[in-house]
Amino acid sequence: MIAGVANPGFEESALLKLRVKELEEQHLAFRNSLVCGFNQLLDLKALALAFTALV
Repeated sequence: MIAGVANPGFEESALLKLRVKELEEQHLAFRNSLVCGFNQLLDLKALALAFTALV
């Protein structure tokens, strides 16, 4: 007997686990993008400070 056919809750549970995994991956990608963006802002600030020191 196939578990998903005998127990509809099993299929729902598997789908929920898959959705959680997808959300975790999206969260990680968003976090990495946010860190990258903040690093770029810091680089821009350092560049602006260096430029004002030259002027």
